[in-house]
Amino acid sequence: MLADDGRKMGRLTQYGKIVTLMCREKDRWFYPFAFMTPELGNLFVGYKAPTRIAELQHDYPLMFLNKTVDKYVVRKLNVERIDDWFPDIAKPLKCIVARELNYYPYKPEEN
Repeated sequence: MLADDGRKMGRLTQYGKIVTLMCREKDRWFYPFAFMTPELGNLFVGYKAPTRIAELQHDYPLMFLNKTVDKYVVRKLNVERIDDWFPDIAKPLKCIVARELNYYPYKPEEN
């Protein structure tokens, strides 16, 4: 899989695909079925998407904003509070968020 800038990326998990798409469209509210459309190509998650999103929100509650629209819970990435949740997420997700949002909160160590 290639990143938008042509760099090679490792194989993404379903969690990684969800976080990648949410980072790329950080102002969008996502319905659970948004990750089930084949047009997503390499970011397609499938029928397990609602479960994976719920698991992510359970593990990292500050990472998402959510609201109810009709019978659906829609979510978007909580970019405004990234400093609160970024240190707590798993390392593979940190790499995705850092790359997609160009977010590098730590200063490189000086020699």
